[in-house]
Amino acid sequence: MDSRKFYESDKYTEARAVRELASDTDLILVEGM
Repeated sequence: MDSRKFYESDKYTEARAVRELASDTDLILVEGM
């Protein structure tokens, strides 16, 4: 699974909602490394 598909998946969307309430995060995805 690529990073964008994971980030937009239903399972991670639920976890992301909790994470966004609990932290301040900057996310950078780099393809090809």
